[in-house]
Amino acid sequence: MKTENLFDGVKIKTTKGVMPEEVAGVTDNAGEVKSGFCFFAVKGEKYNGAYFIREAIDNGASIIVTEDENAEVGNAAVVIVDDVRGVLDVVCKRFYIGDNPKIKLVGVVGTNGSLTGYAGGLDRKIKLLEIEKKDMTGLFRPRKETTI
Repeated sequence: MKTENLFDGVKIKTTKGVMPEEVAGVTDNAGEVKSGFCFFAVKGEKYNGAYFIREAIDNGASIIVTEDENAEVGNAAVVIVDDVRGVLDVVCKRFYIGDNPKIKLVGVVGTNGSLTGYAGGLDRKIKLLEIEKKDMTGLFRPRKETTI
């Protein structure tokens, strides 16, 4: 997705570095970052995403979104915002769903790996998991489909 489209309308305090033209993915998990990804350094209750910026960069992040104006981001571009979690919400919806308000997602993977609880039906859930390139090893269709 084009970077300018990804951040269109998002309240940004400032940017530093050269923004890439395209973004390959969006995540707040440094371990999931691949080349060209945008990493969001979200502060959690136990961990601060800023502690994982180096790992995200080493894994290929080209953009770091953070609230910390002094974050060390190496050669990656940085986007400084007031609310990383709020921007992550907007950007993820835009990147993974697009501007189609008709799409509503609700889903659960059962504790034993069963694909249950997806209001759009299991075929759609499986397709979404494939699009996101998620490892579906160990997941299976339950004998009787259930939804919430």
